[in-house]
Amino acid sequence: NLLSLFHFIVAGIAGLFSCLPLLNLIIGIPMLEGVPYALSQGEYFSQYTLTPLIFILLPIGMAVIGWMFAVAMALNGYYLKNCKWLKYCMVMSGIETIFTPFGTALGVFTIILLTKPNIKNLFDQVVDKKLKKIINNNIQVTKRENPSQYLNLRITVVLHKHSKCL
Repeated sequence: NLLSLFHFIVAGIAGLFSCLPLLNLIIGIPMLEGVPYALSQGEYFSQYTLTPLIFILLPIGMAVIGWMFAVAMALNGYYLKNCKWLKYCMVMSGIETIFTPFGTALGVFTIILLTKPNIKNLFDQVVDKKLKKIINNNIQVTKRENPSQYLNLRITVVLHKHSKCL
């Protein structure tokens, strides 16, 4: 729970830092005054038309990418708390190391914890509980009553067995 809490905190910090490129809009928006004049003169690719676009579109793109990263980091904390999606948590923890210094420490610590066998077993137990629930709900189904549901149950069991082997 503490590890997932730190993921939420670092996600909030990453979201706030992602707002910093938007300060360039303060520079880019006043530069738009020269664009109509430059376009009327036929200067489509001059510094008067391209520079404001760089100062507006680039910061907006950087902020959106940063916010998506913050949401992905918060999802990582949610999945860690609920012991879901081990591979997502491992990959996202590796990507978190890009966000220095907080993400680096948190990502490395999370990877170290997720590689331990007892933590992997926690994630497997959650999957086993879900599979047992599916089997218990469908145990009454036989081949004669509903063949397609029986086939779905068999496919789920086989896929689960193969995923443990990988």
